[in-house]
Amino acid sequence: MPQVEIVVHGSLRDFLPPRHRRGGRVQLAYPGRVSVKHLIESLGIPHPEIARIVCAGQLVERDELARAGCTYEVYPHREGEAWPFEHAPRFVLDGHLGRLASYLRLLGYDTLYHPAWDDPTLARFAAQGRVLLTRDQGLLKRKTVRYGYWVRATEPDVQLAEVAQRYTLARWAQPFTRCPRCNTKVHRVPIDALADRVPADVRSRQTYVHLCPSCGRVYWEGSHVERIRARFARAGLLLEPNRGSTPMPRTTKRFRAPATGHSTSQKPGEPTQDHDGERVNPRSSPNVGDQPAQDRTPGQRAHEVRGRVRGPNLGPRG
Repeated sequence: MPQVEIVVHGSLRDFLPPRHRRGGRVQLAYPGRVSVKHLIESLGIPHPEIARIVCAGQLVERDELARAGCTYEVYPHREGEAWPFEHAPRFVLDGHLGRLASYLRLLGYDTLYHPAWDDPTLARFAAQGRVLLTRDQGLLKRKTVRYGYWVRATEPDVQLAEVAQRYTLARWAQPFTRCPRCNTKVHRVPIDALADRVPADVRSRQTYVHLCPSCGRVYWEGSHVERIRARFARAGLLLEPNRGSTPMPRTTKRFRAPATGHSTSQKPGEPTQDHDGERVNPRSSPNVGDQPAQDRTPGQRAHEVRGRVRGPNLGPRG
């Protein structure tokens, strides 16, 4: 039976069985015609985590058939390599990462999330060119997932630091421009237009508030904005004070539906918000050809306040 040697480098060793993690060298025997990708994934390494494969100093395509006797060197993405485009990544997160989803939305990133979405639904969104962030290694091995990352940490602040470093989030961040509840971009409106929904003390010191056109929540600057920025700074996101829109983490005490009639309660399988409020149906199979051309280039739950104002915890626990 033919054999190959696979040498695993850097963070990719996290996926190896414990006995192989230190040295990173694995001898594999395989029957018949098998792709290099198949052999590497048999060790537990998902293909979106792999930056390049090298054999005898030459780059190897993942779908190339394995050659007996070869030593394949497998490398992870370096910082900034995981997203090779000149525009901001869009994300979809699995049900274990709700708090992280809220953080990404607060940073202005288009982030889809529902705790009840199953693996096929998540994979379909990933096929649209979104980066899949997950705690499930097996989910990243699906063929339709091109960009993705297995989040190592279990604590949300550490998860944010991981993702911020891997995808250089500070580069495209537009903090406080999206609703952390439903992902829609918020609108800046004169405070007088929503005077009945804003406390008097806020009206006395602010001129504008931010309205989510989808779920109807109203946000304004609260005293804890600096604590939120400090949280981001601990994750390596040193954001300019005036970047994005006016900070808006405070929200109305009680939700009132806007004229559009959209509901805030999203059941599994219902459409969610994408980009600037476009409705997305997770049950429909996405057409990759319909996604933006740049995405095809090779290469929280926010606390629903019912009776009192909630502070900075604008999402579910991770």
